[in-house]
Formats: sequence, structure tokens, C-alpha cells
Amino acid sequence: MACHALLFDLREKVAERPALVAPDTYAFTQEVGHAVARAGHPGLLTRSAPFDGNNVVVLDSRYLSNARDHCYRRYRFEPDDNACYVERTPSEVWITIQ
Repeated sequence: MACHALLFDLREKVAERPALVAPDTYAFTQEVGHAVARAGHPGLLTRSAPFDGNNVVVLDSRYLSNARDHCYRRYRFEPDDNACYVERTPSEVWITIQ
């Protein structure tokens, strides 16, 4: 798959805005994503919060070649464990984020 768009690159902003990779809340990143989408921009590139790597966030599938669903995920937060359980198949934990 290819992305045919210019994306905002937020990776170097992490030092001045640590909320971009906060492991315990996505509130700030969701605000940023909503603002970028409302402004009509195609997407952004940022560091992953729970993993070592980058995330490409494309907000409009028109900018992707051959876009199709690969899988669905379910996220379940358990406050007593302070963990988020990610399932690709119902009731089968794929990743645990703590």
C-alpha cells in the first residue's frame, strides 16, 4: 500500500510535547488527530506511545492505494490491572499494554 499525501511529521516534537507519547492517556493525541482531520489535512506521522517505532495516521482513505480492511481490533481497559488488552479475535488477547 502507498500513501499519496504529505503528512505532518510530529516525531521531532515529542521532546517539547511529551503528551504525544504518554503511555497512560491518548487524550492529547486524539485532540491533535481531530484538529488535523477538521482542518482537512490527510494525516500525520508520529512516534508510537507503547512501542518503539512510528505510526502513520492517514485520515482519508482516498490518499491510499488499494486500501482494504485487514483486521479489526477490540481494546479493553481494566482499571484494576492498569492495563489495556488488545484482541484481534474476540476473547483472545493479542497484546497487553501497561
